[in-house]
Amino acid sequence: MPFAFIDGSSGSRQVAITLRPFREFEWDIETHEFVIRNGQVCILEGAPALKIWIYKTLLSQRGRYQAYTWNYGNDLDSLVGAVMTRDVISSEAKRITEEALYTNKHILNLKDFTAVLEDNQLKITFVAVTDSGDIEVCINV
Repeated sequence: MPFAFIDGSSGSRQVAITLRPFREFEWDIETHEFVIRNGQVCILEGAPALKIWIYKTLLSQRGRYQAYTWNYGNDLDSLVGAVMTRDVISSEAKRITEEALYTNKHILNLKDFTAVLEDNQLKITFVAVTDSGDIEVCINV
């Protein structure tokens, strides 16, 4: 839950939001399983937690799983098999990725974005600029 603070140093009223560090259950990106130590699911904070959230969001089709709200996941699957130029596919992949990831207030920007569709698989790479530092992402969807 964010905390709002009013900056009284200027004549105008400005509100700055301070977010709690992002937390996520530790997830093995390779095996797609929770990481369990001593019988407990581990919890990560900050950039490692955000990286897991990014991967899980990009691997989840929007609206497919009842456990998640409609805002969670993406529509990247609509690009696989679509008849579009490479530039249009790249542009749409970026738009869809931003739409999916900007629901998380800790993600500030995406930079160095590339998307290539080959053999019915979409390879996406980018750097996520977050309030916990930059996160390099390379994923096949």
